[in-house]
Order: sequence, then C-alpha cells, then structure tokens
Amino acid sequence: MPWPFKNYVKTLWKYMIPINTNVGDIICFDSALIHSSTPNLSDKLRLAFTTCLLPKNYELVEYFWDNNTPKDMVEMYYIDSYYYKNCNIEKRPDSSLYKKMELQKKIYPSNINRYSLKRLIERNKHY
Repeated sequence: MPWPFKNYVKTLWKYMIPINTNVGDIICFDSALIHSSTPNLSDKLRLAFTTCLLPKNYELVEYFWDNNTPKDMVEMYYIDSYYYKNCNIEKRPDSSLYKKMELQKKIYPSNINRYSLKRLIERNKHY
C-alpha cells in the first residue's frame, strides 16, 4: 500500500520522540503509529520482530493496492502465515495460493498535503 506520508519523511523526523532501548528490550505499540528506526551503521546484525495478538479463530487478511487496482479501492485477500514467511509482501498475493476476497473502498488518503499533516501533528502533540 502506498504510504501517504512518503513526501514528508524529513518533517516527521522532527516530531518523532526517540525511545532508547537496550539489547533484549521489547516495545509494544499499535502498528498504525508512525514509527521508524535509525540506520544500522554497525557491522552487527540488528534483528526486529513483529507479532500480533488475535482471537483464536481469526482469519488473516492482506490488503493490496497498485496501479491496476480500481481507483479508490483496495484488494483484500485471505492469507496464512506462509504468506509472511515465504512470499513477497510488496507484490499482489498469488491467486493460485490466495483467494481474492473482495474490493473495498479505501478508507485513508493515497497522499496527504502539508496542511493536513500539520493538523495531524498538532492534534497529537499531547501523546
């Protein structure tokens, strides 16, 4: 999915709050939170893991968009853990492995303007 803030990375870095961690620390946050990390300039491998907690019978879905997706829509697919371990998550899920569930209306903008970004930052400064 295209990231609506891609043209404002430098601006966002100005407002990010660093969280210094030690080896073995865990940080938990909503994945919708804009987050990043500085480049690993060392010669050591830096591991990062992502996980989520879901109800027992939850069905995993993946949302996908590219220039072939109808305007203002996203594609929704049923997926499984194999998808995250073995497939290219930047490409459309393989239709021979994953059923396209439906098209859904996009609920967030494809891009954002400078005024909207400023309003978002001001509204969330207290967090």
